[in-house]
Amino acid sequence: MQEFFSGTLGTIFYSIVIFVAGALIGTPLWNWTKNYLPWNKD
Repeated sequence: MQEFFSGTLGTIFYSIVIFVAGALIGTPLWNWTKNYLPWNKD
């Protein structure tokens, strides 16, 4: 039971870390990429 519990906590923690990292990195990366998309050219 202890092993299952720590494994579940580890999975949840890992998912949150990945989500936060993706949110922090993804937003400026997306804003930068949008400027170079062909349908956004003026």
